[in-house]
Amino acid sequence: GAGNEYSQTARLWVVHQQNVSMRGKLECVLELQGVWGLLRDRILRLGNPPFYSKFYTTDTIYDIISAILTDTGFSLDALGTQDDSIIDALQPAFDVNPESMREFEDAGSVIYRLMQMTYCYLRPKPSLAFKIMYPQAADSVERTYNSDSAPFFLEYSERKNVTIPNHIYLPYNASPDGSWVEVPSVAEAEDATWSAGYTDVPLVALASRLTTAGDANSRADVILKRIIAEQVLGRGIIPHDCGLELFDRVNFQDNRTSTTFPSYNLARVGGLVHRYAPGVYQLEVTLGGI
Repeated sequence: GAGNEYSQTARLWVVHQQNVSMRGKLECVLELQGVWGLLRDRILRLGNPPFYSKFYTTDTIYDIISAILTDTGFSLDALGTQDDSIIDALQPAFDVNPESMREFEDAGSVIYRLMQMTYCYLRPKPSLAFKIMYPQAADSVERTYNSDSAPFFLEYSERKNVTIPNHIYLPYNASPDGSWVEVPSVAEAEDATWSAGYTDVPLVALASRLTTAGDANSRADVILKRIIAEQVLGRGIIPHDCGLELFDRVNFQDNRTSTTFPSYNLARVGGLVHRYAPGVYQLEVTLGGI
């Protein structure tokens, strides 16, 4: 029938080609790489040789990511409603290829380092562009799959994890030269459910260049929220649905028990695996692991 029976996906690049000759047939096997693999292959050269170092102090996180993507042949969409009040406000003191490291950084790793300062994620688009995604509890549900009515789900399993680490300690506001000559202030973020129910598992993250309590408390909370988001929280199997994208919000409704999954309202689609076989046309949807 008519409808969304296909969708465009983010671009892939052929990185290996293998010709296979067998009795009665010839085959060509292609191995493809996604955009993040390509970005990890691109060493950044933003400054002058020999170190190609660059130090940002007056650019927002959004501006730095946009500049890096532009330098590597991509673009970044406007924020729109996906502003977490950090990505386009905080102006971090941020080094790329600092001379002290004596290593050259790749674009993918630097962008990931920047995104770890925010509640946001990057979704590659079919064009050579990226879109900022900011998961919020008020986000609309893109799809609800049901146990007894269309659209159906075939299987769903919920995974509950002990948050490890579950208590973030973030010393901040070091001396201008980066040394800790005085006892610093420390911001904290805690998943009290598991620090009390299991045990307190600390993570100490230094933020020497943050100077305000507000920025430091936000950074500690960001670290904790990303630890939770990067865990696998659920897995569903559905008939193939080409309309789903990474970071979509979906629900699985088991009407036998009147239960709606996932239980964590910030869980988003973190993986899509297409399963094709004779008589099988399914999609495995991973929630979390992003």
